[in-house]
Amino acid sequence: MRLFITKCFEFEMSHRLAGHQGNCANLHGHSYKLQVTLETNTLKRLGMGIDFSDVKKLVQPVLKKYDHVCITSIDNKYTNKPYIQVNPTAEMMAADIMSIIKDELAQYAELATGVRVHKITLWETSTSYVELVNENESWYVTTDSVASVQELIKEEEENETHNK
Repeated sequence: MRLFITKCFEFEMSHRLAGHQGNCANLHGHSYKLQVTLETNTLKRLGMGIDFSDVKKLVQPVLKKYDHVCITSIDNKYTNKPYIQVNPTAEMMAADIMSIIKDELAQYAELATGVRVHKITLWETSTSYVELVNENESWYVTTDSVASVQELIKEEEENETHNK
C-alpha cells in the first residue's frame, strides 16, 4: 500500500530574476500556493499515516523563510536579506523547499516514522506551477548548468553599460 498525504499552504513573496529578459527582471510579487505531498506505507495506531497538524509543523520553516519576504538573491538591490545563491525561480524554490522538509522529517522522526516527501508542487500563479517528485531517497536536482546570480548580475550590468 502506498498512501499519499497532501497539505496545502499559501504565502506571499516578492522577487526578481537576475538575467531575465522579460518582466521578471523587475521586482514583482506572487501569491504562491504550496502543496506538500508525503508518502507512507504505514498507518499509525489512530489510523493515520501522519497527522495534518504534524505536516504543518514540518512546513513551518519553509513559511518562515519565504512568506512576506523579498528574495532577490545576493545582489541586495532591493533588500538586505540574501537568502539563496541562485535565482529564486519556482524550480529552485521547489528544490529548496523539498530539502528543508526532508531535513525537518529527520528531526521529527517520532512524528514521521515511515514517512517521506513524495512531491512538492509550487504554484507561482493560478496557471503556472512546478512539480518536483522525489523518485527515490537519493534524488537531486542537477544545477550544473545554472548560472550563479553573481554571473547574471554581472551580465546585467555589462548590458546596461553597453546600452548607454
